[in-house]
Amino acid sequence: MASTMARIFSLSRSTTTTPISHISLSKTRPFSTTTTTTHQLNLPSLHPSPDADQISQLLLHHHNPYHPTESPLQLTGILLSPHLVHQTLIRLRNVSKIALSFFHWAKSQPGYRHDPASYNLMIDALGKVRQFDVAWQLVIEMDNLKLKPSFATFGILTRRLISAGLTRQAIRAFDDMESFVEKETSRDEFRFLLDTLCKYGYVKVATEVFNERKSRFGVDVKMYTVLVYGWCKINRPKMGEKFFREMVDRGIEPNVVTYNVLLDGICRKSSLHPEERFERTIRDAEKVFDEMRERGIEPDVTSYSIVLHVYSRAHKPELCLDKLKMMKSRGICPTVVSYTSVVKCLCSCGRIEDAEELVNEMVGNGVSPTAATYNCFFKEYRGRKDADRALNLYRKMRQESQQLPSVYTYNILVGMFVKLDRMEIVKEIWDDMKASGGGPDLDSYTLLIHSLCEKKKWKEACQFFVEMIERGLLPQKGELVSDDLVVGIIDEALKKPSCQKGFILDGFPRTVAQAQKLDEMLEKRGAKVDKVLNFAIDDAVLEERITGRWIHPTSGRTYHTKFAPPKVPGVDDVRSVNVYLSFFVHITVKVTGEPLIQRKDDTAAVLKSRLEAFHKQTEPIALAPSDKDTEPRVLDIGIVALVIDYYAKKSIVANLPAEKPPKEVTTEVQKVLLS
Repeated sequence: MASTMARIFSLSRSTTTTPISHISLSKTRPFSTTTTTTHQLNLPSLHPSPDADQISQLLLHHHNPYHPTESPLQLTGILLSPHLVHQTLIRLRNVSKIALSFFHWAKSQPGYRHDPASYNLMIDALGKVRQFDVAWQLVIEMDNLKLKPSFATFGILTRRLISAGLTRQAIRAFDDMESFVEKETSRDEFRFLLDTLCKYGYVKVATEVFNERKSRFGVDVKMYTVLVYGWCKINRPKMGEKFFREMVDRGIEPNVVTYNVLLDGICRKSSLHPEERFERTIRDAEKVFDEMRERGIEPDVTSYSIVLHVYSRAHKPELCLDKLKMMKSRGICPTVVSYTSVVKCLCSCGRIEDAEELVNEMVGNGVSPTAATYNCFFKEYRGRKDADRALNLYRKMRQESQQLPSVYTYNILVGMFVKLDRMEIVKEIWDDMKASGGGPDLDSYTLLIHSLCEKKKWKEACQFFVEMIERGLLPQKGELVSDDLVVGIIDEALKKPSCQKGFILDGFPRTVAQAQKLDEMLEKRGAKVDKVLNFAIDDAVLEERITGRWIHPTSGRTYHTKFAPPKVPGVDDVRSVNVYLSFFVHITVKVTGEPLIQRKDDTAAVLKSRLEAFHKQTEPIALAPSDKDTEPRVLDIGIVALVIDYYAKKSIVANLPAEKPPKEVTTEVQKVLLS
């Protein structure tokens, strides 16, 4: 019988400066633009709110990740309002677990009722961490409470699905919108779908949808501009030009925005080195300028800023300054984007003093530098390892400017000061980032943990890793895989009260080296691995269990053709169910009759390939005996099989049959653990 080890469970019971005063920082309102997406989705923005600051900090510092309903209970006595809830959710947007806990708590408070904006903020936070099943529950809850999900609700959900790469689900969600909002989808809303697909790089899908539905919605210059932008974004300017020409052939006149999108695609399409490529790019840009003027369209500040960016990328500081001077002579006022391109070029060329003078000029002209402007200085200081100037500028920025550092700014500085072993400064910056409400995000944690590992600061790395997981930020595949780090995380986790009576490791260790490191760590703590449970199952039984699984992609509900079949094969059951939102509150949800799908990994062909790879890891590979051999020779042995063998020599491996019913398997496990 072919036997497959489903998991390894390891069980154990534990027994125990130079100031930069000449850079002016303006207190005027920072330059800002409202993107089309933000405007259409109409999400509340961040505003000063001491109460929201206090609530969010209380939740962040006292939240119990294992009992998420506990910390909100400390908020009794707070008078809630929609504005306060909005501002609190905005501050918790990067910690969806805590945000959801607060959201449910607020909903249960007498005299308060969530408005659509609160639901939209919560759906956005859940979508950011791909908790789409919970997000859909909130959409259905809105509908049941007569709050009527709007285009903004579905736009948020669609955008998050697309950002997660789930384009087909996003399109289905977009199509479902009409049944909830009870009106036909408009051209602007359709354009939003195309725009979002293009912004996240799915321009081929956007083109397919455009061609399928353009007869229904019609076409205009904005729609073609979106597609031109999409193709240029993925460095396919020729396809962008094709749609541009198609638009013109239809008699639709391009505007300055369309030309700027095309110009940007031409200018970003390739490397600017050697010099010939740079010169060719500038010639192509000038052709676009000439065509614009022939059509009576005068290039605007964005047009010139695109060319400035080319000069900046090519490290041409004098050309940057000349173009900036020419813009001003023509009455075109440079924007923060224009200035930042030149500042970036000057900084990267080592001309810090000239860049500082330009920043002062910006402020004098009423253009406030953004975080991106300051990042140009920080990156140059990082390259020079100039900690003092970087720290002085950072503190001056926080004290004298209304423009707060971005998460990227914080990440630059955290990485810089960890490498310089200035941990007291790292703590200051990290605490500031938390207090700002904008971070830390997954990139922040990944950067910090990797940097700490490089410095062999295992304890600190483990603490931040655990904090990252508790905040609901999960590392991507291939990140943070150091054996020392994983064992260090286990070591830190064992200090928690919940591990004092024992613990279970699922799927770890997977190599003998990991097993040895684990044993060394446990020995120092006066503990050891007591049992290793090796679950085995026949391939045929496993195939029946896995290939029979079907799911409803929108909600995540699962079915099995044999053990839990739907009422109608291939279709999600239509019924009403109670969804419990807390211990006391539930809603009735109508389950749709949408088609079920089978995951690619659940097909027989994929399973066969995975089993073959798995057996190579878990079973010895034998050669046929030669004339001199009396038994087959072992050629190799899989890495997981080596781990099983490592623990078998300690007489702690228990082989358990997993093809039995769950209750019988549970009984077998209990017998082994009690033996």
